[in-house]
Amino acid sequence: MNSAEPFVFEFAGCTNYCVPQSIAVEGLAMFSAMMRDFSEFCKPKSFAFENAPVYKAFISDYFAVEKWVDRVDKCKIREALKVEGNSYLRYLFEKFMEFCEVSDCTLVIAPEDDMLLYRLSRIADKYNNLGSPSKAVKVSSDKWKVYKKLKGKVSFPETSLRPLDCKHVVKPRISCGGAGIRMMCTDFQSSEQFKSQPFKRGVMYQEYIEGIPLSVSLVVGEEAKVISLNEQILDGFEYAGARVPAPTGRKNSESVVEEVVSEAVEAVTSLKLFGYCGVDVIYGDRAYVVDVNARLTTPAVAFKAAYGINLGKVILKNFEGRDCSSDLKEKRVTPVKLVKRDLNSGKSEGEKIVEYDGSTLVLINSKTRSGKNVEAQSKRHSKL
Repeated sequence: MNSAEPFVFEFAGCTNYCVPQSIAVEGLAMFSAMMRDFSEFCKPKSFAFENAPVYKAFISDYFAVEKWVDRVDKCKIREALKVEGNSYLRYLFEKFMEFCEVSDCTLVIAPEDDMLLYRLSRIADKYNNLGSPSKAVKVSSDKWKVYKKLKGKVSFPETSLRPLDCKHVVKPRISCGGAGIRMMCTDFQSSEQFKSQPFKRGVMYQEYIEGIPLSVSLVVGEEAKVISLNEQILDGFEYAGARVPAPTGRKNSESVVEEVVSEAVEAVTSLKLFGYCGVDVIYGDRAYVVDVNARLTTPAVAFKAAYGINLGKVILKNFEGRDCSSDLKEKRVTPVKLVKRDLNSGKSEGEKIVEYDGSTLVLINSKTRSGKNVEAQSKRHSKL
């Protein structure tokens, strides 16, 4: 394993394709975390276009930058391609394939938008893809297909391609980070008016569930192993950070954890995912699965700080079919919080770990939390 040369590619940070800065900081943090973790025991490689965010961003020593930054190949891009469009993406895919060919394995970190994760995974499938196969990614990238695949297997909010006659949201079928989700008005006089609402391509409608927004981080091989249960921090419906691990101390917390984890494991198993993946859950009267991500998710950035684990080792051992249980055993449990902020927010709490174009990702150490909660988290993890 020490001689392995994995290729780590993160779309938002390594290209100059138009990506919102709030998404770019998450991508840069995930990329930095994986390059750091792999660098501790092998020789990862990557590339980025010369005007990509990774060369313009502030990346803190939390990611031990000096150990891996030289392994990112700065690629010149022809002037004619410095615009969005098919020619740019074709050039990107060609460069991506070149790196796949000269690497031992490939880890793809990319958004589902425009089916980018799927398109890159199709190429990576031919070169030891560390993540989910493209066939599974094609399904998981479309929230409606996920619903159809998992209906009857896990608890899902009521979901339809037309408006519902209950409090509900409309969400893009293909998106990430909660982008584009909005609450729908239900001020109709009768159910017949609901049924007559026009079909809108590319969106679906889902019952709004009041509850606690959670996410489960897993690694899937012969079986699904839980890495962490996290509590999501949302700004409206958009992702704004996470508490890693999720706070305990709520009534019946042990049974809640078991239920949430059970739903997440069933979801990733039914979708035939592989490698690292994440499942978003709302816990209301019970646990409801609301999204599945067949890729690295942002809470992974905090695993080193929270648990002292090396996620790169976990992912590579899982790919090789080796038992990674010992690598998932926490050296400690230190609750932390990841928060996305605008530079103009005026808040200064925590360590700034990534900053790009006015958006920051901050890591807040929560050591002041009571020992009882930390002990409870340790017990919970030992049972997962």
